[in-house]
Amino acid sequence: MLPEEIARFIGKVGDIIIVEVEKGAIKRYADAVGDFNPLYWDGEYAGKSRYGSIIAPPGFFGWPSKWSEWGPNYTSLREEITPGLAQAGYRRALDGGIEYE
Repeated sequence: MLPEEIARFIGKVGDIIIVEVEKGAIKRYADAVGDFNPLYWDGEYAGKSRYGSIIAPPGFFGWPSKWSEWGPNYTSLREEITPGLAQAGYRRALDGGIEYE
């Protein structure tokens, strides 16, 4: 049973965050998973696409090349949850999962 300070956040969704990632890491990831889509590899091809640049393939979640003052995952929801965790006696948070389409 979760404390009320925590349970009230179940089902809440944070802001969508778009971060620029290091393009070399995208290429290495695509190579590692065997995905040869030119949108992940070829800057010239990807530049002519609707995206205008190389994009990251599904499942790639790392290596932001630009960080905000608080890091790439700081959102208003996180700002709201942190005091609730402290009130419930939790000193740290653990990422419980991620969902993407």
